[in-house]
Amino acid sequence: MRLHKLLFLTIASLLLAAPVYAEDPKPVPIIATMPARHLPPITWKNACGHTEELDPAQNKLTVLHIWATWCVPCIKELPQLDAVYSAYKSKGLEVVPLALDGAKIERIEEFYKQHKILWLTANFDALNASFKAVGGKNLPLTVFINARGEEVGRAEGWRSGAVQLPGSLSKTTCVNYQLNSFNT
Repeated sequence: MRLHKLLFLTIASLLLAAPVYAEDPKPVPIIATMPARHLPPITWKNACGHTEELDPAQNKLTVLHIWATWCVPCIKELPQLDAVYSAYKSKGLEVVPLALDGAKIERIEEFYKQHKILWLTANFDALNASFKAVGGKNLPLTVFINARGEEVGRAEGWRSGAVQLPGSLSKTTCVNYQLNSFNT
């Protein structure tokens, strides 16, 4: 039950904190992945240049956030994601931010300093392999992963103040499905 509340609060925080961009009037939906799908192996480099891998055996709720320092909506979202992670990391939430800025860790670290990112780790994917592996089309890309390592939802592209779900999905259906998918 605590896991369900954690996910709900995390998703709600991300939705409520979504910035508004005049350049793009169309809302970006949070799309539930039905049924949940297993992700291919996802690897990246950490700030020390060591390879790390998304490990579903950790039994953690994970938010995979793919972004870039040159991406305007990413610049707005990352500090908000840092705050969400700070609030919920002790409850088992894992956030993996992957920058698509080539192998320039210095650029990412400088960005973190400028924007006061305190809790998120500096990671990069020089070849954009993670973005391709999850079928990314737009930045920023946020993928919600349950404790079994399955994708249960995503938000992709420019953010807008309102969130609209496609077709017959309602906010309740989407959130309830994601909550039920996060059972351990």
